[in-house]
Amino acid sequence: MIPHHEGAVRMSNNVLQFNICPALKPILYAIITTQCEGIEQMKRLLNNLDNC
Repeated sequence: MIPHHEGAVRMSNNVLQFNICPALKPILYAIITTQCEGIEQMKRLLNNLDNC
């Protein structure tokens, strides 16, 4: 799942490099924020698997 979420972040950052519809920008920023949070959460969970 991590590569999938990282792809969404990369795609959103790439789209923001272009002159796009201003209504899309908040959506792209939300994708970046939430997906980065999800990536960090998944990494923490994976790092803690040894403690289960």
